[in-house]
Amino acid sequence: MSPSDYRRISAWLLREEQRGEALLREKKRPLSPQMAEKLARFKNAGNIVDDVYAILGGKECRCPICRDKIAVGETVLGLPCGHLFHPDCILPYLKENDRCPLCRLDIVLAFEL
Repeated sequence: MSPSDYRRISAWLLREEQRGEALLREKKRPLSPQMAEKLARFKNAGNIVDDVYAILGGKECRCPICRDKIAVGETVLGLPCGHLFHPDCILPYLKENDRCPLCRLDIVLAFEL
């Protein structure tokens, strides 16, 4: 590696560290019950959810919180970013946070766009 490669990598690592620190400083805001009602809820009909995850590069659709497979006929809750969860897993989290736990998308802002 050349010295310029090391400088580029060091600069990138510093930016990532600062970004992580900024995320930690963000204040937790609860998602309002009215906003929670706007979230998409649907039943996993057949392999549709698995097909979507396969297109996105995943193997099967699992709730990111409990890690259980989302079964056929099971109700899922979708955030505006497209991440899917069991309602019983994500709703307690959303009572304290208004961001997706995976990608940190601001749910309120996403609905305003």
